[in-house]
Amino acid sequence: MKELSLEKTLLFGFLFIVFAFILTLKIGGGSSLPELVEKDGYCKTAYGDSWDYHEGKGYCYDRDKTKTFTEQEFRDVCPKNSFLSTRFYSECFHKGDSRS
Repeated sequence: MKELSLEKTLLFGFLFIVFAFILTLKIGGGSSLPELVEKDGYCKTAYGDSWDYHEGKGYCYDRDKTKTFTEQEFRDVCPKNSFLSTRFYSECFHKGDSRS
């Protein structure tokens, strides 16, 4: 059997590490920040662009108005991507911003 050269071994090792990193991010997520941004996007999608998500209290607000929501309402508007999806984040994530 022919031995692999050092360059090929390093290339395969690098590709394996990159693949494992992407798979880990896809399965476990990087942190809770994407979910917070996604919830902010939910507030903007459900109630309007001037609405934001209050991280500490867990509700949507716009000046003196507030709206609470359940996890079911959140997932009805912002469904999770399927595991085999090529996208990491939902449409709500892309609509949200990180000013929580």
